Amino acid sequence: MAKAVEFPEIVNGATLAHLLGVTEKRVQQLVIEGAIDRAGKGKYETVACIRGYIATLKTEKKGVGLEIANADLRLKNLKADEQEMANREQAGELARKEDYAFTWSQLVIACKSILLALPQMWRVQAGLSPEQAKVCRAGILGALEELSEWTGEDDGTAVAGGAASGAATEAAAEDGRGRVG
Repeated sequence: MAKAVEFPEIVNGATLAHLLGVTEKRVQQLVIEGAIDRAGKGKYETVACIRGYIATLKTEKKGVGLEIANADLRLKNLKADEQEMANREQAGELARKEDYAFTWSQLVIACKSILLALPQMWRVQAGLSPEQAKVCRAGILGALEELSEWTGEDDGTAVAGGAASGAATEAAAEDGRGRVG
């Protein structure tokens, strides 16, 4: 059996700090935190303070253990979510955003080419004059410009009735025939 060690019943802050293995400043913080009590000005009850400090350490250890357990649970959940996403992608239920971005950029390029070819086609098929074809091309370029500045936030003025269609209509009116196509 361990030999009992005799401690003075009341000690000063320096002695208590030495017994606890902390600084005197930490002893003062423990008093403020309510972990230990003073027995008077600069005086501390040795056994009560040691027990209070041990209780604080146990509580801190439980808190750290709980934080670690929560972090482990979050990590496991993230890994499970990641695996679920990979499974859904493999099953064809999801696609990567890079694939969509590439497909959409190819679609936009194709649409732009087709739209810019329309004025020449109308010139041949509908007998538009070079000036009328130029007006149509300007309207299409204006619409494409407007679309290139579109942010995806629709305030009710997006595309329909925007600046590009208005410019094309004004140019057609100046043509004298009042038609664009």
